[in-house]
Amino acid sequence: MEPRNHVLVVENSPVDARATMAMLEKAPSSRFEAFWADSARAALARLAAGGIDVILLDLFLEDSQGLETLDRVRAAAPDVPVLVVSSLDDDTVVRQAARRGAQEYLVKSDLSPGVLERFILYALERCAQTERQRLVEAARGTEGHLVMAAILQGMVEEMESLLTAIVGHATLVAREAEPESEARRRADEIESAARRLDTVVGKLRALI
Repeated sequence: MEPRNHVLVVENSPVDARATMAMLEKAPSSRFEAFWADSARAALARLAAGGIDVILLDLFLEDSQGLETLDRVRAAAPDVPVLVVSSLDDDTVVRQAARRGAQEYLVKSDLSPGVLERFILYALERCAQTERQRLVEAARGTEGHLVMAAILQGMVEEMESLLTAIVGHATLVAREAEPESEARRRADEIESAARRLDTVVGKLRALI
């Protein structure tokens, strides 16, 4: 048996709320468990408790009106898809609701159990796709970081090997050269520069 999707019906009209919840019960898949909130305050409290998969939202409530209602609900549950369900059929409001994060805008008179189910499942699938894409991008970012760290590690190891050879040769030249000779002075400068560079390489290694 497939898990049931928890649907929060935010509707101040008891008649409309019962009608929506009845459609959810009659949906072909019968995959929904509905919860009713008759105000923005009740909706926010229910969302704070968690466990809601999708929201059916009437914009006009007793304690919140218009697109402000959508903004409040979206702020409380940014990862939960919101389908606006309204008696108002207005293209301007439809576009504004979409820009403010509504997955769908449904007119109450157009709804049936099958139509409502289809739009809910579409919204849930879109959110699932978005989450999968986010995880893929995060994995790619992690993978890229690991690749760069591996490259940097190889470079640091090669630099350490070269520095060891440089310091060794400079020390050998310094020992064989006359104390005040030009060769001795240059060998000392090379060794000193190599040791300073070794300090920089050590800082690079600490970043890996």
